[in-house]
Amino acid sequence: MSRKKLFALDVAFSAITNLFELLVVEFFLHGTARIIVPLLSFGRIVVGDFYLEESGFNWFGLKRREDGR
Repeated sequence: MSRKKLFALDVAFSAITNLFELLVVEFFLHGTARIIVPLLSFGRIVVGDFYLEESGFNWFGLKRREDGR
């Protein structure tokens, strides 16, 4: 194979790998955090939804509850 074809295959493989990482790993870790963070903080901190437009969540997607928790 020529170098151009190998480079194109390498770029395609890396793009597919990055999409797999984004779709599977990120969603899995966010879902896990939505369960574990409230348990470890005894309900004081909640994790925002992935596509949440509500204000008050910080850059990490965390927010204290309105009742002071």
